Amino acid sequence: MRRRDSRTYGEGGRELPELELACLRILWVNGDLNVHDVRRLLQPQRELAYTTVMTVLDRLTRKGVASRRKLGRVHIYHAEMPRENAREHAVERLLDIYFDGSRAALANFLRSSQTIPARTEAVRKAPTPEPEAIKVSRAPADRSFDDSLL
Repeated sequence: MRRRDSRTYGEGGRELPELELACLRILWVNGDLNVHDVRRLLQPQRELAYTTVMTVLDRLTRKGVASRRKLGRVHIYHAEMPRENAREHAVERLLDIYFDGSRAALANFLRSSQTIPARTEAVRKAPTPEPEAIKVSRAPADRSFDDSLL
């Protein structure tokens, strides 16, 4: 069993919380943005105050996974940590927690068609109806945020 500390994001050496990852993901998908734009893109999923988003982006810069530059009166934030690094970290963590550090065990699990019972598969494939109010409220620019977290 290979054991190592998988919580190694940024200077603090800690894992990023969900909201920080959500903001970082917006920067990966959309490029450099100011606080207002990040907040707008988070809004379909979360109703957050401007100052909350500003604090989260500031924490990302202090951790070294994002940077900012001043442009006039606003700060523009840029993702410094490549998305591939975050993916590798997530896979390593998944391996450590569920597969005792073995990539072969993960690969076998993914190859196995018996891992998902037929009933669960049918439920997973069934479309979930979306309320009409949500369908109407989604803007085209917000669709990029609907992908998986990483």
